[in-house]
Amino acid sequence: MTTPTTNDSPGIFGGPVDAGRLLAYWDGMAASYKPGAKTGLVRFSSGRQHAAALRLSGAGKGDRVLDAGAGCGLLTRKLVRRGCNVTALDASPAMVEGLREMAASAIHGRLEELDLEGRFDQVMAIGVLNFVTDPADVMRRLCRHVAPGGVLVLQVTEWSAFGFGYWLNYAARGLRPYLFSRAWLTRLAASEGLVPMGHERPLPHDLTIGFRRPTEGNQIS
Repeated sequence: MTTPTTNDSPGIFGGPVDAGRLLAYWDGMAASYKPGAKTGLVRFSSGRQHAAALRLSGAGKGDRVLDAGAGCGLLTRKLVRRGCNVTALDASPAMVEGLREMAASAIHGRLEELDLEGRFDQVMAIGVLNFVTDPADVMRRLCRHVAPGGVLVLQVTEWSAFGFGYWLNYAARGLRPYLFSRAWLTRLAASEGLVPMGHERPLPHDLTIGFRRPTEGNQIS
């Protein structure tokens, strides 16, 4: 399938995302997205996505982790169990209420305004880049929060036949998520000094990809 062009950016399809409609949607879904409420196919899917993200991140005891777009905290909970010091951020007030029970720090905020003090050993953005108003800007903001030697892990829906089916499902609900190519993500990460470190496809429409910021003295020229 030929990769289309949106806003003169090869490798990205979809949008624009209506921020108000999206926030109302996720606030309405907050109760059904609580950890105990996820069952069946949803539990299976998120389990595979999170397992891939954790393998790529290598997050462990004492690591400073930013869970960007943490939702109800399914991944946050797993990171805390590993002994990580987790900062969980989400745009939905209803989701943030639940995050306060598990994360070292729970922040109400939009990824489009992400500008936290300090940097993190791992930045995790799982299933959220598809649902932002400006993917390129958010990608750059995520990269800038990665410490030297640290890792950015993204899980997105790819622009593919399977991904287009995913897009149609959301379009029927009045949402227009973005879809991405691996090349587009890699170019954006490289522009912020991050290098690829592997990827997985935990589900047919998903891409989980990791990038590392080289330590000082090991910068890629």
